[in-house]
Amino acid sequence: MKKSIIFKVLLIPLVTGLLFQTDVQARNKSHKVIKHTLVVKKHHNKHIHQNNKNKLHKKQVKLKKAIICQLVL
Repeated sequence: MKKSIIFKVLLIPLVTGLLFQTDVQARNKSHKVIKHTLVVKKHHNKHIHQNNKNKLHKKQVKLKKAIICQLVL
């Protein structure tokens, strides 16, 4: 009987320590995944913004050329 009590006393802290370590690792991994997702989204939004600026610039150049052609004629 004493062996089982001693075994439980020694085993429970060991198991809970491993579970706590696993929980911390899982939390750290989830934080890394979230951070990576935000970085990727920010990078993607930056490219979308740049593409929109480029499209707007091309339209402005086209419009200026059309206005100049109308003034020349």
